[in-house]
Amino acid sequence: MMEERELFRWDELSWYSVLRDLVINLWVVVLAGFTVWMGVDSVVQLRYVPAYTSYATMAVTAKGSDISIYSNLTATTQMAEVIGEVFASNVLREKVVEELAVTEFDGEIKAEVIPETNMLTIQVTAPTAKQAHQGLWSAINHYDEVSNYLFTNADLMMLQPPSVPQTPSNTPNIRHIQKIASVGAAILVAAGCVLFTALRPTVQTMQGAQRNLNGSVLGDVPFERKWKSTKDIIRRRKKSILLNDPGVSMGFSASIRKIATRLELRMKHSGHKILLVTSVGENEGKSSVATNIALALKEKGRRVLLLDGDLRKPAIHKVLQLPKEDAVCINDYLNDRCEGTNTVYYDEDSGLHVVQSGDQRVNDGVRGNATKICQLIQALSETMDYIIVDSAPMAVTSDTEYLLQAVESVLFVVRQDWCGVDAINDKLEILRQNNVRIQGIVLNAVHPFGFGSRSRDRYYGYGRRTRGKKKLEAEHEREN
Repeated sequence: MMEERELFRWDELSWYSVLRDLVINLWVVVLAGFTVWMGVDSVVQLRYVPAYTSYATMAVTAKGSDISIYSNLTATTQMAEVIGEVFASNVLREKVVEELAVTEFDGEIKAEVIPETNMLTIQVTAPTAKQAHQGLWSAINHYDEVSNYLFTNADLMMLQPPSVPQTPSNTPNIRHIQKIASVGAAILVAAGCVLFTALRPTVQTMQGAQRNLNGSVLGDVPFERKWKSTKDIIRRRKKSILLNDPGVSMGFSASIRKIATRLELRMKHSGHKILLVTSVGENEGKSSVATNIALALKEKGRRVLLLDGDLRKPAIHKVLQLPKEDAVCINDYLNDRCEGTNTVYYDEDSGLHVVQSGDQRVNDGVRGNATKICQLIQALSETMDYIIVDSAPMAVTSDTEYLLQAVESVLFVVRQDWCGVDAINDKLEILRQNNVRIQGIVLNAVHPFGFGSRSRDRYYGYGRRTRGKKKLEAEHEREN
């Protein structure tokens, strides 16, 4: 029984899927950072109120003298603190308001003692430079009048007179704020992408397939690039991934052969020889898997027939690169232009017997021709060890369900991080309701970057790419 699906498990997350989603959504991450960068600038400009500060430096002295009357530095500091409180008092503020002839003084008056000295720094902060400068002069001028109520033996000597401030004293560090905010926004969006990938209900690893799919997983097939060289990328020329191609990696070859061996054992145990290969959606690699399974069985000396059962969008002739000129296809048989046995084409390069579908799509698909196709499959099964039928995706058309009456077993192909788990299990349930045996599930196009990936098959060099065909032939000639 399939375990109840949990929301998230680390071994079900593929780093490749995470990196791919981050690259795809990189523009969203950059846009978020740029938007926050501009937004911070706009918000700061709207909320920013400039403030100007005027400064003056004073020394505590005895009245009528230019030297300090305090020989003890501690006593001098204490007296300076008292004088500082005078400047910050409401009484002095009222005098400033009265002199400036305003209803309220918006500025702030502060007096700070310079440590280890008898000096004070007087500062006035106001919305304008003029108010700050005038307010500071007014506070200094009215100091004597206010301080007489507290003490009479101390006075202030001006060391540095007030000056008119030229720039605001509270200029914000907008660039620093923008950097922090934009980087934070970009990280937050990137984290959202990672979370979306982690919670996406698809199959990303073998552990996820074994745990969440309602069926037996035969194995996984590593991703193999169809563009083998830079020249192929420039010319946009894709090369078929075939087991008999020396250019494919050993990891790919080993995976296909292992799956084919397990599949043959199960089919022999159940006494079946007709296998249908299908998937949920398009581009999951079912045609490639079907062809390579057929090649793996052919390597064992089996007589294998590969039939293209996707009449709407055939692909087998492209995978095997079969000639199109004067080719007799299943379309000719369905239109009564030839006998069923005449549709079988023997491909000398692969050693497979192939029934291919023509380039012209059959509008009715399998639905209107199910009986004739089933009769053809049954007739050809008498001379073949195995028949592998490549069918249409189940989510695209119902053609696969019409073919089930002619087959005995099904191999289900699931591409990594492609279709949802619920959709896959729904299609598997449909297959069971049609009383066909699901021999297994193949996880296809797996990138080996994930918490659940394992470095298996590395001891014997599997996973390394073999050298090209020309290099192998050259070495063989030198050895001979």
